[in-house]
Amino acid sequence: MIKPEYSQPIGIIAAVEGEIKELKKNVFIIEEGNIGKGTYLRGKLKGKELVIARSGAGISRAKYLAMEMVDKFSPRIIISTGSCGALQEQINREDVIIGDEILFKRGGIAEGERNYIETFLPDRAVNKKVYDYLKGSSHSSVHLGRIISIGKFIYQKKTKEELYNRYKAIAVEMESGGIAQVAKEKGVPFIAVKVVSDDLRGKLVNYNKVADYNGNLVLKKMAPYFLTKPWEALWAVKFYFALQRVYNTLYELQENMVEVI
Repeated sequence: MIKPEYSQPIGIIAAVEGEIKELKKNVFIIEEGNIGKGTYLRGKLKGKELVIARSGAGISRAKYLAMEMVDKFSPRIIISTGSCGALQEQINREDVIIGDEILFKRGGIAEGERNYIETFLPDRAVNKKVYDYLKGSSHSSVHLGRIISIGKFIYQKKTKEELYNRYKAIAVEMESGGIAQVAKEKGVPFIAVKVVSDDLRGKLVNYNKVADYNGNLVLKKMAPYFLTKPWEALWAVKFYFALQRVYNTLYELQENMVEVI
């Protein structure tokens, strides 16, 4: 349980280290350790107590970490943050997505599987507060809409268009559905605020084949993949540098959220 001398913190969960690395640099550290299948840092920023955690990519890892976070730290709110893929043409890389509804999609995306979906509603009051604050700040491209969580990286434009047409989601990612499920079960307020890493115009590598759960490219996976698809190596390089800009945007976004929540 939470230590009595500490207040209830803001819980922040991201899939990979790059999505929270810059934020952690500015936190006054109270403690660090392992949680779920990831890591956490507990500290203070702008007079507020935070628990910042890396879950690893995927719904099950995010869900497991969220359960551990609630049991160990009793956060007053959980924020699912990180990168996502755009599902609409008008949404661009580095735009901010605030989920007003989270769809947790189990299994694949075939038509016959569409009933395996749970819907979760983030905290509307906090959502509005964050949205209004960001719209009035330097984050001019802020979108409020449905986010769909799926258990694998979606990299093909055709699949993204199918997800939009079928579910009317504006963004796709791999963690918020699991976190939202835990938040509902435990009675903890929850929001999902993401930054777009890939729009519908860019070409992407199938990261399900070449990366680990922490988002790192794995040499023994990369070699056979790029030998058969050498032209995609350039796509991977471009995406890597694009992610660095996304991580910088995430840092600014996260600092703003800590201030307003």
